[in-house]
Amino acid sequence: MRISGFFELGGRDLSVNRRLLERVLRSTSVFLRDWAMEEPRFEWVGMRPTTPDDLPFIGAVPGHDHLYVATGHGMLGVTLGPATGAAIVPLVLEDRAPSVLEPFRVGRFYAYRGKPRNEAVRNLVGS
Repeated sequence: MRISGFFELGGRDLSVNRRLLERVLRSTSVFLRDWAMEEPRFEWVGMRPTTPDDLPFIGAVPGHDHLYVATGHGMLGVTLGPATGAAIVPLVLEDRAPSVLEPFRVGRFYAYRGKPRNEAVRNLVGS
């Protein structure tokens, strides 16, 4: 069973926070009352790939033939990995970009070079 915790921005401390880990495990037991909690077998802390608009980059890398990425899923990479893999198959195997990948195109910020990042994101999402 995989239990996930927090998505914190701003810090670069990669040590396991025992207090937060215990809190996550206690809160999990509320939903899984009959679950006998064992010692965690694998604990992980690390940086999460994310993008300015919180949408992942999925697709061909402009200017590089046969190079594809699927990153920036934040803390949902394991969850969204299978769907992302299935969505990118036509692009990789047939050089055909499915329309479902359009919002996630790798070059979506290229048009905003020279503008402040916040202005670029506002323009992109229409806020």
